[in-house]
Amino acid sequence: MEMKNIEILNCLNGTAAMTTKKLPVKLAFAMKHNRKEMLNKLDAFEEMRKDILEQYPEVNEREAEFGKLLEETVEVDVKKVPIEVVELTDGEGYDKLTLGELEAIDFMLEEE
Repeated sequence: MEMKNIEILNCLNGTAAMTTKKLPVKLAFAMKHNRKEMLNKLDAFEEMRKDILEQYPEVNEREAEFGKLLEETVEVDVKKVPIEVVELTDGEGYDKLTLGELEAIDFMLEEE
């Protein structure tokens, strides 16, 4: 799946608190896989961010270049899960997901 750097950052931030929740195994595995994949993709992003900070002393130039970097796309190997697996979190034995958490994992839901 192609994702922009800004989307990757938003997904990582949105799912950070979910790593400690009790979730169905299939969902937890997919989330761990996807977070690891995204964190690996951010290595190059972080290097470029540092280069931009060094190369552009003017704040406006730096912000413009950083904006371009956020819009760049990378291929991410996304593991998807059926919505039925996510619905299990409404039952006993699992932690419920907030609306924000559901929005954060929307990219990894299989389309029906």
